[in-house]
Amino acid sequence: IENKQTESSLKNSNTTRYTNLTTSKFNHTNEDEPVFESMVRRKTMRYYIGNIGQKSNRAGLINFLNNYGIEPVGVRVIETYRGHLSAKITVYASDKDTLESEIIWPKKMYCRRWYGSKQWNERLDNDNHYDENCNYEYDASSVD
Repeated sequence: IENKQTESSLKNSNTTRYTNLTTSKFNHTNEDEPVFESMVRRKTMRYYIGNIGQKSNRAGLINFLNNYGIEPVGVRVIETYRGHLSAKITVYASDKDTLESEIIWPKKMYCRRWYGSKQWNERLDNDNHYDENCNYEYDASSVD
């Protein structure tokens, strides 16, 4: 009898938990009007930004990108062993052209596509080819 009661309570708790998980994400604000639509996925791209000054922070980087109309999906600031900062950012693919424009980057700062370790090793194995996609570095002597 104990096993049947335990089985029954487990079934009920699983059903309740499943129901709560599946309905908790739905929009309950306007239940009068039935709405059911698919989600539009926006393609994202990841980039590495190097030579960020030590006094910079995540909020400053987000503000800088927003000033150029780029809405980052994700920003992670990384402290490097060289004593400066770098960042890994995720942006919508529609912001690619603006982000890859050399005009927006301050002197000595650079941007390139982010590659995982497997992709990075494949790039280095191909004739030690570094990266020609979004690798801009300014020379301080050429900046007014």
